[in-house]
Amino acid sequence: APRNLGALRTVADLKVPRFLLHRDVHVEHQTMETAGGPMHLEWVVPERALPQQAPGGDAPRRRRLLRFRRRVAPAERRYRRVMLYMHGGAFTLCTPGSLRGSTFPIARAAGAALCVPQYRRPP
Repeated sequence: APRNLGALRTVADLKVPRFLLHRDVHVEHQTMETAGGPMHLEWVVPERALPQQAPGGDAPRRRRLLRFRRRVAPAERRYRRVMLYMHGGAFTLCTPGSLRGSTFPIARAAGAALCVPQYRRPP
């Protein structure tokens, strides 16, 4: 068993390289203010989870998705389906970025926007 949590986190917290992931899924970041302080969320969103109609209009949306979009807060969007992904790691290992190898296929298969929280970790 590793004796140095910092060394273990160095390996376990590496982000999955983008070229290994599905192209029809993108990531959005959001920070929510809570009573316990800010909570950082990563939204893993497949194209088919986005609404087909623009709000208040009849024309379908035809804009190209940016792979890592940060302009519009995900909470302001309306997705067809939303899931919350609570990962293991005993609150000591893994980040939303290091879990993309798991979260991208889940979001894609479910056709849902997947919300992955960044847990607060002990020192």
